[in-house]
Amino acid sequence: MFCPLHVLSPTIYFSSFFFFLLDLGRPRHLKFFVVVVASALGRRHSASSCAVQLQLCDAIRAVKMDGVKGKSAMLMTRGIMEMRQNPPGLICTIRRFKHPATQKEVTLYPVPSIAAPHYFRRVLDGDALARNFDKVLCEDGRLPFKAGSRLARRQQVLRRMFPFIGLRPVSDEGSKFDGIVQRDPVESRMAYQMVLDGADPPVDPRARRAMERIETYPDGTRVVCPWGVYHIVYMNHKLRQLGYVAEDEETVEVVGYREALLVSGILVVLTFWMAYAVLRIIFG
Repeated sequence: MFCPLHVLSPTIYFSSFFFFLLDLGRPRHLKFFVVVVASALGRRHSASSCAVQLQLCDAIRAVKMDGVKGKSAMLMTRGIMEMRQNPPGLICTIRRFKHPATQKEVTLYPVPSIAAPHYFRRVLDGDALARNFDKVLCEDGRLPFKAGSRLARRQQVLRRMFPFIGLRPVSDEGSKFDGIVQRDPVESRMAYQMVLDGADPPVDPRARRAMERIETYPDGTRVVCPWGVYHIVYMNHKLRQLGYVAEDEETVEVVGYREALLVSGILVVLTFWMAYAVLRIIFG
């Protein structure tokens, strides 16, 4: 009734590590990874175990469904991030809002996990943000490192090694940055789930606190918010609700065709070597 595990193994092991690398911590993907390793260990003792094969099939279906939901969640952020067809690529919209009464300006920078280096140089360069705005309201746990410190030097090395990954900024102008030092991972999941469920109005405790903080700034303050994509959904909604008007919209390419190929190639190579190392450990 089932395909033998020795036939499925190469594809399954490779896929499990690919998902594990892309989304470490997603419960269903972690479950998939555990089941795959368990099946590999079990194969050495009972390759015909129907129970293991059934669990494996259930895990594969769960990951497929979770992948579909993840794609739909990104599509629900239309107006913030979208897939462009010709030429192929991922684009985002940067918006600048202004309140007609208080003259406060709020610029929203969507920050994805992976993007082209030129985009991160714009939205996560601490010195540029401090130079161009009066206040930089950072996402929880994303305040900049002090330039010259040990952590800042390490961050700069990581940025040179992994320019496609969004890392915390480094800056000398610490007084211009505002935010909460620690982040609650549950709130990150809530923001993602809110977009996934299409909540109307959106619910996002972390972004709500940010909007309340902006309300305490003096009139005429120019604020920038380099925040995660899913939080921007709530911020767009709340700013309009508070009477802000979108004065400017700019469409920027986040990931182009070349960047997508390069990142995919790096992920494939890393996944292959990790899979190879673990399989060597398992099978000797």
